[in-house]
Amino acid sequence: MLPFKLSPETLEELKNKACDAQQLDQSEVCGLLVTEDGTLLSFDFLPNESDRAGSYSLSFETLEERVAQLSKLGKTVIGSFHSHPISEAIPGPRDIENAFYNGIELIYDVCGEEARLWSKPTEEDEVCELELTILPPE
Repeated sequence: MLPFKLSPETLEELKNKACDAQQLDQSEVCGLLVTEDGTLLSFDFLPNESDRAGSYSLSFETLEERVAQLSKLGKTVIGSFHSHPISEAIPGPRDIENAFYNGIELIYDVCGEEARLWSKPTEEDEVCELELTILPPE
């Protein structure tokens, strides 16, 4: 699998939205990981349907509807993403059980300002980290 990339501007957008959500009420941001060229990632932010701090939820209907819309725009959804307001960018048990749309999940650690990309290739609880390159500023 090719290494995935993020532009500094795209990462900054995630950082700002995740920080705002953390400061508001310890909530998480979430959505879909999108690409047009197979490697350069962008974020499609979706409303967090959870009302619990430190948690996120996306309904299957919301996901499928948005995936169809993005497909019509020529974009490919490779996975999902969410933020961790107070913990490292490592998948926890609930993440492993409920996240990983299409088997890929990007997690952003708000406190550590770090994004990490994970793969869950099977239904088992094993995850592995994927290479994620932050491009230099233009």
